[in-house]
Amino acid sequence: MKRKKVKSIKQLGNTGTQLEKEVAAMEEAMKQHNIEENCQKLIDGLMPQIKDMERTLYGTYHRNIIEYSTSRIKTPESIVEKLHRKNREVSLNKAIETLRDLAGIRIICSFQDDVYRVAGAIKKLPGYELVKEKNYITKPKSSGYRSIHLILRPPKTTSNIKCIEVQVRSAAMNYWAILEHQLCYKNEKKGAERIRKELKECAIDIAKIDKKMLKLRKEIEKI
Repeated sequence: MKRKKVKSIKQLGNTGTQLEKEVAAMEEAMKQHNIEENCQKLIDGLMPQIKDMERTLYGTYHRNIIEYSTSRIKTPESIVEKLHRKNREVSLNKAIETLRDLAGIRIICSFQDDVYRVAGAIKKLPGYELVKEKNYITKPKSSGYRSIHLILRPPKTTSNIKCIEVQVRSAAMNYWAILEHQLCYKNEKKGAERIRKELKECAIDIAKIDKKMLKLRKEIEKI
């Protein structure tokens, strides 16, 4: 997994901004405490079960319920940004204590009803405890974002990372979310607010398209 290299605090010296220093310190702390390795273990433990679930769903519905799945480990930049956004102390200990999405898996489905099918199946995975569920489809974020987020606690973990997040969303909402994520790092740039408004309008349009495509699929299945 490639990511932007951050200079160390010594390299930054007096020229580095406070934010850069916080990110560098976070990266160093993550290395010292093997955060990436521990997050990857959680991902590697859950991915095979998701693949098994995908095969089971295909056998039940005779079509691909899951288009594809990806994983990610939260970067030092993202961790620092989220701690600031939550008005929390910027430290690794606080990140481990308060952020439950350091390790994450994203599952992409073609249709909205499949998003619910997959989320329901994930909640029934043996050994995993559902810690929290956020349904941003029934209650979208103010940005227009729609998805289902599940925080799971894996069985018998000795890792300092106790939870893993699974996001389930439609393919249409996924490419919207990719752009929205890029924009969130450009809040102060000229034109960002205009693009944000257009993205929100697109999110509304995508939700309508998701519903229409689901309706058409059901009509086709009846033919």
